[in-house]
Amino acid sequence: MPDFHHLELTIRGEFVPCFPSSGIENQEVADNKTNRAGHAAAISMALNQLRLLHATSKSERDALGLPDIPADKGFLLRLPEGADVDMLVQSLGLELVAETNEGFVLVSASDLKFEKLEEVLLKFTKDEHGGGSAAALLEILDRTDTERLHKDIVGDGVPWPLDDTKVYTFDLAIQTALSTRCIFYPRVRKKKAETDVEFSQRKTELLHQAYQTSAREWDEKADERRDELRQFISHPRYRGELIEELPYQDCVRTDEGMVFPDSVQIRIRMNGAGFKDVIQNFAHLFEITLLPEVESGKGDLQIDSSIDNVDIQAPLLDAPAICVIDSGIQEEHRWLA
Repeated sequence: MPDFHHLELTIRGEFVPCFPSSGIENQEVADNKTNRAGHAAAISMALNQLRLLHATSKSERDALGLPDIPADKGFLLRLPEGADVDMLVQSLGLELVAETNEGFVLVSASDLKFEKLEEVLLKFTKDEHGGGSAAALLEILDRTDTERLHKDIVGDGVPWPLDDTKVYTFDLAIQTALSTRCIFYPRVRKKKAETDVEFSQRKTELLHQAYQTSAREWDEKADERRDELRQFISHPRYRGELIEELPYQDCVRTDEGMVFPDSVQIRIRMNGAGFKDVIQNFAHLFEITLLPEVESGKGDLQIDSSIDNVDIQAPLLDAPAICVIDSGIQEEHRWLA
């Protein structure tokens, strides 16, 4: 610790953190462990129901001439309170879209085979290593459950249910693949015959290449999700228009690598029938909201005319500096300009 020479550390090294369990197990999880075959059968039945609903929906959509549903299948999982959602969802071979209320999470699967999940269920039934996460899979719900979707996806103020023929403009939050969110820099070691300058140049170049690759992967995945969404937007029945697209956040450079945003926000104008179809069938949508209100740049407020011409005096040269941090301040207000 070069910055803290006065500290004498008795132990130095790298250690793996260990967080002890609270010792309190969810009762439903405990019940599932005592009835492994029954629980696995119930989850398998729910998966088969998802497959059946998808096949039925596909036939109906083909008959009505509606856009094809993307291969990704979205649905809801109910997990025990306090569960490590990221680790649990990954262990089941699924992709986390968003956490919602009441212990539910939105997830997606690349297809309806659910190969990893079926493997976990089989191991759970046999009480084999690698099947434990199935006990925490409490319930599976289809994404087309309108009541749940209204609670978990539709933002406050969005009129619900939507009028099929009315044209709306909403902001849609779309999840991008978690596998492209964190891209780590390669470890670069100095070669024996390499000078400090040569090593620094080579390291900088490799890190730059890693960043470029990461940025390209994130953009490609975001484009894939946007193209999937465009199938709905461009359909003649929905008369949609993509107005604007922007990432929720900029990518951030850290000592370990680049952290890319895990979602994009897309502004769409489309009729209510189109938005309802997207809400129910686009696996990577996790929020639909009204457009944010935009304040007038010059602060057109109703101000008492008697104080309209206030003469604001400049402060004294030795006056103390004051900093005000308040989200309620109106930008470019004429008295604050």
